[in-house]
Amino acid sequence: MSSTAPSHTLPFAFARAMSPVIAAQQQAFPKEDPAAVALRVRREAYSKAISITDLIFTIPSNYRDVLAPVVRKTADHAEKLANAQASLRKLESALADGHPPSHLLLKTPELQGCKEFREEGGLETVNNSIRESVQAAQTAVVKAAIAGKKAEVDLLRGRLDNAYLFIAYKDAVTSRFVQVREQNKVPTLKYVDNDGTSVAVNLSTDVTVEGWQTNPAIITEYNDLIIDLTSIAARAIAIINQRESAMQIKIEKKKQVEKSADI
Repeated sequence: MSSTAPSHTLPFAFARAMSPVIAAQQQAFPKEDPAAVALRVRREAYSKAISITDLIFTIPSNYRDVLAPVVRKTADHAEKLANAQASLRKLESALADGHPPSHLLLKTPELQGCKEFREEGGLETVNNSIRESVQAAQTAVVKAAIAGKKAEVDLLRGRLDNAYLFIAYKDAVTSRFVQVREQNKVPTLKYVDNDGTSVAVNLSTDVTVEGWQTNPAIITEYNDLIIDLTSIAARAIAIINQRESAMQIKIEKKKQVEKSADI
């Protein structure tokens, strides 16, 4: 009689050893689907991570080192997107107010002329034309900068799209899974009596190994992680967005304090 323990019938002691939180939840809600309990516990763990390092430590150890760089890249893209969006807002405001930022400000040249040309008004006409040309060019420069910044925002949003993130995370996980799967085998057992006949475990006097297969717990771990990939990525983005929002609030408060001090 062959025996390998399927993942959904793992003994409670083993489940408790794998995850005390999941085991406790299963005790609290015995009628709830164990897979649903495990999913809820994992999602709660992700949501409680307050830093990228915290989030990385919620990833199973078998995959942590290969996913960590991908998670950090997601955070980097989220931070760059926040900065690009802030720059875009400033550019759009500058265009509306007619006050281009200093790094885009064009110099307005002024033509010099002789006394007679100035007195006749010709020089002023020419310089007015130059100023109008520079102003038109200045507007075009700011509009071009806005278009460029919008393109940057679109690119970064694409890097944070669920489909893009899933592929990036999945590729890292699946390549590692091949290694993990080969390194984690459990025996397929045959229980026999004194005559070598296959019998039930309680009637056996010996056990032999018929073969080796991937540990079911490893399969479950991999499946669960694949399901969670976009949730992990989403939390990485949320952590950065929350940090950026907090920083913006501090900046605004500082400006208000400085403004009040000047009154």
